[in-house]
Formats: sequence, structure tokens, C-alpha cells
Amino acid sequence: MNTTTLQYLENLFKEYQAIKGTKSCTSMFDNSYLRWLEARKYYLEVYKKCLEEAIGLDNVILELDKGNLDSISNLDSKIILLTKYVDTFKDSYSKKMDKREIINGKLKRDKDTIIIESISKTLEVPKTNTSYCVTSNPYNFKTSSNNLYLLSEMGFNILMGIYGYIGDKNLDYKLNKLKEFQEVVSGNLYQRTINNTYVAFVKKKGSMK
Repeated sequence: MNTTTLQYLENLFKEYQAIKGTKSCTSMFDNSYLRWLEARKYYLEVYKKCLEEAIGLDNVILELDKGNLDSISNLDSKIILLTKYVDTFKDSYSKKMDKREIINGKLKRDKDTIIIESISKTLEVPKTNTSYCVTSNPYNFKTSSNNLYLLSEMGFNILMGIYGYIGDKNLDYKLNKLKEFQEVVSGNLYQRTINNTYVAFVKKKGSMK
């Protein structure tokens, strides 16, 4: 297991500890943690359905900082995944043609465009009136906010979302961070509870200029 894959798994484990409100669980092989990873698939599917209703997942062109277990994309998604956790997706490649571009790189502004710079290539992020740039349950709210702010300044539609079990201990923390982001970008906040799942997201259309 390489360093970035381990870091990705550690990020998920830290989230698990945060939602439980304790660090008493110290092993990623603990049965309760493994059960949570399985339950999390359901919460993610509920979240994706809400996004589909709100913006249409086909309109998402860029997803930031996610790995294989918490990406909103699938193999048929014609989108760009900008993430350093590229290796977590590699099992997918052997199963079916993957239409996604999964890139380890950095966002940069180049005059009137946004580009992704990686070791192997430079790619311009396409812009249309229906394109959304999305991140969900950020591991680092500050980094994700800065990236989405840059994209919004350049005229992209942006969305930051959170989701999970309604009893999560860190729900208030995540909602407060989301509301802080809402104030920065002057976006619209949506909140919804479906059965035992909470979903909330801030979206902003177009440029802030």
C-alpha cells in the first residue's frame, strides 16, 4: 500500500472517529469501523440522489479531493477527478472502461481559464453554463473552500456538500463549516433529512464578479 492510499484510508478513519465523538477506536480493522464503511455507501447514495435532483450529476465536470470509496462519480461519468488519491481507483480500471479523467495535480489560474497542472500534462477545465465543480465531506474545509472560491471567481458553478447519519457527533461542526463557506461565496444553503440520513450543500451559480 503506497503512502497516498494509506493517507486516504486514514482520512476516512479520522472521519469515523469524529462521527463517534471518541478516539477509543484505534484500529482500521475494528469491526464497528468496517460496518460504518458499509453503511456509508447508503448515505452516499442518498446524497447522490439529492445532487441529481438539484444539479444533475451529468452536469458535474470536476470533483475535488475524493477517493474511490467516497466519490460521487462512477465508471460512466465523463468528469475530471482532481485528487492525489488516484491509486484508490486503480481496481476499477481492470473491470470496465473508465470514462473519468483521474488526475493528481493542482488547480491554477491562467489568465481567463482554470488549468490543472500535473507531472504528465496540463489540462484546461472546460466551462459551460451547466458545469458544476463539487466536493463533499471535505477532509480539509479550508483547502476545499479555497479551491471552490477560485473556481467561482472564474465563473464556474460550485457546490460543497456534506452527508451522513443524523446521529453523527460532528454534524454541527460540519454544518457550521458549510455555513461559513456559504457566507464567503454568498451561495444558497440546502438542507434535507431522508430517513436516517442528513444531506446539506451550498451551491453558487456563476461568477462572483
